[in-house]
Amino acid sequence: MDRRPNMIFYILLLSVLFLNISCQNKGKEEDLYALKVEDLGDLILVQSAACLNQSKAYTAVWEYAKVTGEDFDSAARHILGPARAEAKERFIQNKMKIDDFLQKVEGPPEKYKSSYEKLLEIYGLYVKLHDLALKPTAPQEEYEASVYKLYDKLLKEAGELHTLLGR
Repeated sequence: MDRRPNMIFYILLLSVLFLNISCQNKGKEEDLYALKVEDLGDLILVQSAACLNQSKAYTAVWEYAKVTGEDFDSAARHILGPARAEAKERFIQNKMKIDDFLQKVEGPPEKYKSSYEKLLEIYGLYVKLHDLALKPTAPQEEYEASVYKLYDKLLKEAGELHTLLGR
């Protein structure tokens, strides 16, 4: 009895199984990628909320400066004290972590290219908020308007990211 047909059958069967396993692994890798992008987007949202809270603290500083006649930096030392420097350091450290995570999701699978591009848009808005949280700009009204406009746009873009990811 010739064993070649059996051998060919087993080779084909192994090839199909291997291909199926490869496709399953690719699907799992893509799902894992989507989770990483979603988690990074959520992390950026959390850090953006921290930037927004910092800007609210600056509003209190400006109000104090108006009442006392002090300049912004002097008023900030009175109102925020050493917490301002600690907050700046935390903002810098957290941004570095986000930058590291962003590098880990570079080169998205074809299926998630638009999600990655949306994540980059969100990141760009976050960087602007981050910069404003580190160094507020005057006048107060323009600063506050800029912060809230950026934060609102970031929330909108984050919602679009979740939609793109099917979440």
